[in-house]
Amino acid sequence: MTTQQILHELKHLSTVDLLRVIEVATKQMLIEINTQPLSKNGPTLKEQLTAAAETLWQDYAHDNELRAFSTLDSSVEHSLRHITGLTHLKKC
Repeated sequence: MTTQQILHELKHLSTVDLLRVIEVATKQMLIEINTQPLSKNGPTLKEQLTAAAETLWQDYAHDNELRAFSTLDSSVEHSLRHITGLTHLKKC
């Protein structure tokens, strides 16, 4: 079945069935993100995102201008932890 055919068939599903498709597709994507390298012998997407988040966190932690809106600090930290699964981010 092609992508176009799948997208066409989605229009005929009930909301419950559509949510089930979304759930299964999301789980499959998470498996691929965590296990499949983007290129042969390369890092997985999760590894790349984690490395990028750690680099950005270092910039953020040491640059007061980037922390001008300190009320957002916990939101930024929470988002980085949620996206990457990092647990060792330190408060600035």
